Amino acid sequence: SFLEELRLLQSIHSLISKRGTGCTYNLTSRYGISRATVLRKINLLRAMGAEIYFCRERQSYCYKEKFELNLESLIF
Repeated sequence: SFLEELRLLQSIHSLISKRGTGCTYNLTSRYGISRATVLRKINLLRAMGAEIYFCRERQSYCYKEKFELNLESLIF
């Protein structure tokens, strides 16, 4: 459902903010979703203005700068 999709996006955002996503595989197994779905969520965050990169040292997706997720922009 739409609400579940928003919760997933919020959860991924939270992990990126904490630099604790792990690799794409970690996210797929954590949420039971496909790699393509993970990448779509990351690309959606990028489309919303987030600068995201994958840090090989931390093995996590990270924000270059602090990013506030505004879910209202998706709803309205």
